[in-house]
Amino acid sequence: MIRIDNRSGKLALRGRNTWFCKVDSLINEVIRGESAEDIANTVIKRGLLSRLDHAAYLGRELAKAEMALNQGG
Repeated sequence: MIRIDNRSGKLALRGRNTWFCKVDSLINEVIRGESAEDIANTVIKRGLLSRLDHAAYLGRELAKAEMALNQGG
């Protein structure tokens, strides 16, 4: 789940274990950043993605969220 915080000018990614290809469905990660690239780099550094199709999907969705943030939406 990607959220936009217009007040702070940041994006927030809340990930569930199953979304990150793990076993249960509890929210276990919240990653905040000023850009899609910041968040994507953090996800990669933490080793949270194990499939390329999930990485591609996340990249597309983060880019859309960053555009919305920059447009004030």
